[in-house]
Amino acid sequence: MKILYIVSLFPCWSETFIVREMKSLRDAGADISVLSLKRAKEKLIQSDAKEFVTEVMYSGGLVELNVHAIISFLKRPLLNTGLLLSIIFKLINKPVSLLKSIATWWISLSVIHKVKHLNPDHIHAHWATYPSTSAMIISKNLDIPFSFTSHAHDIFLEDHLLNKKINSSKFSVTISDYNKKRLSKQLQMNLENKMHIVHCGVDLNSNTFIRDGRESSTILAVGRLDNIKGFSVLINACAELAKNNQVFKCNIIGDGPLKELLEQQIKDNKLEEYVELVGVMPQEQVRNYLNTATLFALPSVITKQGDMDGIPVALMEAMASGLPVISTTVSGIPELIHNDINGLIVPPGDAHALSEGITKLLNNQSIRNQYSSAARKTIEKDFSVNIESDKLYQMFLPNKNANNE
Repeated sequence: MKILYIVSLFPCWSETFIVREMKSLRDAGADISVLSLKRAKEKLIQSDAKEFVTEVMYSGGLVELNVHAIISFLKRPLLNTGLLLSIIFKLINKPVSLLKSIATWWISLSVIHKVKHLNPDHIHAHWATYPSTSAMIISKNLDIPFSFTSHAHDIFLEDHLLNKKINSSKFSVTISDYNKKRLSKQLQMNLENKMHIVHCGVDLNSNTFIRDGRESSTILAVGRLDNIKGFSVLINACAELAKNNQVFKCNIIGDGPLKELLEQQIKDNKLEEYVELVGVMPQEQVRNYLNTATLFALPSVITKQGDMDGIPVALMEAMASGLPVISTTVSGIPELIHNDINGLIVPPGDAHALSEGITKLLNNQSIRNQYSSAARKTIEKDFSVNIESDKLYQMFLPNKNANNE
């Protein structure tokens, strides 16, 4: 079965979960291609993404783009005018999103001839914003079924024709029960048969379970240096740990817009000996950190704008690797971490509660062992990429009508 994935940017170092899903589908026999709405600029290409780089489709140069977009528009002018008007009416009060969506409409029209030549059986987009807009446009022009996966900011902060996309797609997917319930209320729709839960998953073979022989006092955090990850709260918790003479070292892996602010926060709290921003790195190096750290902390928060995590894949990878984890009650995280059973969860933004939880884990190996064993079982049961991607593949099949299952 030929499946075309549509994403905003490929390759993208922080979206390894998408690559993992595609790789699992390819291993199961699917023919996977990728349409990237933007050209890749990132220097770091994760190893799993390298096998798809030659399969990536981009729009052409400016002249080619405009010529093919005009041709596609003229073939079905009423349809494409209607799609453009839908975008304008929905996003008229959000000028930045509107302009980007109009650009997405035009880019999508420009690649229709390439997609037609590829002749996919199904189109799937990740994110409920621009990639799914593109999938819907191409789907309607070529009469190819499409679906999309929604995650976090794309539904917490945005609504890019969600009703229209859900109703016109073969099926829609989201990554948590929290998301599904929230969307049902937000859109005033009964999503029972229209939206399915497929978790982002981890490769259990790549994340080997290691419980024994770990360092005794190393805290690890992995994620984009963005507000929703709560790394500022983690640094404040580390300041409290240092004040209480707790022995520890905290490594934060990742890059992002808050890098300079977090560096300054570390200096202001005189934590240079304790906390290090180690930057972004290949997945293989991240796994080395996962295999040796004492515990994993990701204190996700809800921003003033309402943005937040979904269910962070970094937490899943830590749990699969044998690391005891501590996070917060944000969004779908309690669907992954069951407090005091396979990890700890504390209120978001509470540095004191986070510090107490970290202290508990650092100083009690039996609890760490208990949590890590239970966590691995949780991942094996509910967050394995092979199991989750198979759910998706079954819905892709032509003889399956996912909305009526």
